[in-house]
Amino acid sequence: MSRFWNWIANLSPGEIARSGEVNQQFGEIDGALDSVANEMNRAIRFTNGATPAEADFQIAESAGQRAGRALGFDANGKAAIVSMLWAWRGDWLTATAYAVNDVVAQGTEKSLYVCRIAHTSGTFSTDLAASRWTKVIDLIEVYRAVRRSKIITSAQSPYSAVAGDDLMVDVSGGAVTITLPAAPSINDQAISVTHIDGNIGANNITIARNGLRIMGLLENMTVNDTNAAFELAYSDATRGWRLVRGV
Repeated sequence: MSRFWNWIANLSPGEIARSGEVNQQFGEIDGALDSVANEMNRAIRFTNGATPAEADFQIAESAGQRAGRALGFDANGKAAIVSMLWAWRGDWLTATAYAVNDVVAQGTEKSLYVCRIAHTSGTFSTDLAASRWTKVIDLIEVYRAVRRSKIITSAQSPYSAVAGDDLMVDVSGGAVTITLPAAPSINDQAISVTHIDGNIGANNITIARNGLRIMGLLENMTVNDTNAAFELAYSDATRGWRLVRGV
């Protein structure tokens, strides 16, 4: 095309443009336009017929946020910088710029959330309700599926048990109280209690019911048998905690 325009510019007033030369130049233009059309046919196009707004193509992320990421589209269909892989950002913080596919830990249980819409954080509950985050790993459910063994002494008493606890109780230093969860579910792992040391006759293990029933009774459970070992699993509000294994 540049040859054509140079040729036109060099024409002098009154000079005759030969039809063959003109046809040749327009033939080159046709060929160039065909090449452009082929490239456009391979490009991404908006197919709904609407003219996209300029804001749809503006990238707001800083240079640091763009580093190591790719160009894509956000949940609203606008051009955005995205990560092909999740980017770990640690604990969630307020007043922080987050990009799509950033992953944070949030809550006392440190569940993992992935950012779906780039934003500057405000209040997590508000951002979550606005679908800016999606929970990808619920550690409460993970905890329910995992057994955790630990030794409990009078120094940790009263100990607040959680689903899946495998507690080995040493009463050498004094009596021990184990408080059951206040809001258990029938889907929770059982809680295991085993006496391993100390005079349990003098220093009992008390299982505090925490407002719920144990074996259908509104009473705490007292354990005073040497080498006692048992599990408690929650059933429902009427029957409460059930002894599912005992020695």
